[in-house]
Amino acid sequence: MRMRNFIPVLLLGWLFTSCVYDAYDPGRCMDATLDITVEFPAVPVLKSEVGEVPGSAAENAIHDLKIWVYTSDDHHAPVTSMTVDASEFPPAGGARRYALHTSRTFAADPPLVDVFILANAASIGCNLKTADTWENVSNTEIVSSWADVHDAVIGAGYFGVASPVHAVPEGGLPMSAMAQSQTVSGSEPFLGLNPLALTRAVSKFRWVFSQMSFNSSNPEALAQISIDKITLGGGQIPKQEYVFTEGSTGIVPGEYDPSPFVLTGPWTNLPSSSTPERYRYVNQDALTYENLLAEGVALGELSHFDGDVTYFRESDLQLTGRIDYSVTKAGVTEQKYKDFSMNAPGDFARNHIWTLYGYFVRDMSLQLSVGVLPWDKQFYSIDFSDAAIWADPKFYVEESTALAAETKDGYRNIYVNRSSPVVAYAPIKTPVGGKLYIRTMGQDDLFEVTPSPFGVINPDVPVKITIGASDKTGSGSITLKFVVEAGGREMLADSELIDTRYRFILP
Repeated sequence: MRMRNFIPVLLLGWLFTSCVYDAYDPGRCMDATLDITVEFPAVPVLKSEVGEVPGSAAENAIHDLKIWVYTSDDHHAPVTSMTVDASEFPPAGGARRYALHTSRTFAADPPLVDVFILANAASIGCNLKTADTWENVSNTEIVSSWADVHDAVIGAGYFGVASPVHAVPEGGLPMSAMAQSQTVSGSEPFLGLNPLALTRAVSKFRWVFSQMSFNSSNPEALAQISIDKITLGGGQIPKQEYVFTEGSTGIVPGEYDPSPFVLTGPWTNLPSSSTPERYRYVNQDALTYENLLAEGVALGELSHFDGDVTYFRESDLQLTGRIDYSVTKAGVTEQKYKDFSMNAPGDFARNHIWTLYGYFVRDMSLQLSVGVLPWDKQFYSIDFSDAAIWADPKFYVEESTALAAETKDGYRNIYVNRSSPVVAYAPIKTPVGGKLYIRTMGQDDLFEVTPSPFGVINPDVPVKITIGASDKTGSGSITLKFVVEAGGREMLADSELIDTRYRFILP
């Protein structure tokens, strides 16, 4: 059962460091990896002549990222965790594969696991902790427990009625992903999990207005319209929601905030359009409707006022409210109002946009259009088994450049001469123009590996790789992993590149 705990402070990020072990006994080191691909929200592609929806880039920005993996059994033991460095975030809409260090004991017979991913923890004051070094990935005194992560909530102080958020906070919008009882793929020491897509944990309420344009000979052209107040009824926004959920909503059962949410005007000088009804929501897809609204704002036919966007915790209720407005004609002001409502309960689940569009027609009556759509994130699945990575032949080492070579413990041990590097080649053919990254595991501070940070894939020229000694003293070893980046996404390339498992040793 989830606990109603609240997380007050953000923990700063960290980088995994290497472990120290005997180069001739790799089993003593926690040097297995568990790879997971994270899909990041994309900025919608809008018509270039009208520009972007205001704030869309900020709404998709990632400022910090944390990942936790626990066993799915009753013990929920920590398997691994990490805080990702900002330099490792992909472009908006991309996907990035992250390698989390774990133990050889886990990798030898991995159980089912629970995975949690959180972005922009600062926006909800979250201080869930990841391991500070990779030796501590299973240290329960350092890493937040499964219960703390699983039961974390967005409380009343964030994205609620009492603390309305009208602009994206400096720390971004909270985003999360969760998957329980996941099967681990691959074989020791290189393991993997299915991709997970980040989803915003809040939703967006937006309102826009327009009025029909009149010529000066029409007496109604002299009427003045004022939007005086927009009210969202009380008892509709939950006091707490879970940070992580596998469902469409993650409402904490219990109370809703009894206070109404009130936006107080007046808003006058509404823009006009000869056909204001064209901006109604009539079951368009999300991108089409975003383009339509952006076009209306750019043409000066739709309102764009301060405070016309508010980000709220999600709700499982059918939200209702009221618009108070006034019409002044020939010196006489008439106060009016109109109720509005979502179509159904659950329309304001997390990661949705609710657009309330009001427009005035000839008799100065207010017409309403209510549209609820998933946010601009277009979910996609990545099947890395179909990725266009091809190498012929496989990665190989020019053993004549090594101090010595032998086969031991299932590895081809390559002994590195401190005075000259070992030379190896990755004859990767596709994807042409992609980037091949070489990632090291082990005592990488003792080694210098090129190319750094990547080699460009050319089918006619193998990527040349050198493994040499750094200026630090000591003995140790590393193994190599290969990752290909193409089209803003990363793909693990070990299965396509590696037949012989090489280990590089500084004696």
